[in-house]
Amino acid sequence: GSPWPPESGADATDMSCRSSLSSVSTSASAVDTPQTSGLPGGSQALFPFLLVNIGTGVSVVRVDGIDRFERVSGSAIGGGTFWGLCQLLCPDCVGFGEAGRLAEQGDASAVNLLVEDIYGGDYTLPTGARLPGNLTASFFAKAATTAGDVGCRPRVGSGCTDAAILHALTKMVSSNICQIAYLNARLHGTQRIVFTGNFLRQNPVAREAMSENMQRVSAAHLKRGEEPFKALFLQHEGYFGALGS
Repeated sequence: GSPWPPESGADATDMSCRSSLSSVSTSASAVDTPQTSGLPGGSQALFPFLLVNIGTGVSVVRVDGIDRFERVSGSAIGGGTFWGLCQLLCPDCVGFGEAGRLAEQGDASAVNLLVEDIYGGDYTLPTGARLPGNLTASFFAKAATTAGDVGCRPRVGSGCTDAAILHALTKMVSSNICQIAYLNARLHGTQRIVFTGNFLRQNPVAREAMSENMQRVSAAHLKRGEEPFKALFLQHEGYFGALGS
């Protein structure tokens, strides 16, 4: 279809907020919750929170009540970025659903450079903090070391399959969004972050990546005696932006 004007994503988020915030508390859950259930205490227990709507781009909205919310940030790196790069890197992938299924099957370590690839295992910082060996040091950097000729795609058998590429790409976009959300949460003093939007629809790799990132930063805050951050997801995330279209 025709491309939407630049402001339409933000407008859709604004309209969606007005029409559905009253039900967010009954459909938000952590990614590791076995079944989706309403948050205890109803909607007032959720406020304030950051709403991160991931469509073609990303809108970050601070929500203080049913009728009190403000767009505070955003990013041009979103679902459109993922799908555009997917078409460039994996042209045989014909749909977003297929991309999500392939990503689940892939091993991102085939193309991502990990901490253990550099240090041979975990790395201990001078402060005593530990970087786990399976932590990504650089997205797609390992692909450059497995390529045959300069400018060519990595050799067959190197592990650089479409599934590995899509897994790494999903995690790269998700981690970037998560970092933006975390920094905005700190800036605006909110511990709860609700992630939603079509990018998360049928995309368990993205949800897990965001949850893992938030758990990692929360662990650091807990050590300092601070309240941890929590990533929440809507049960019907794909419909959120559509409500304001």
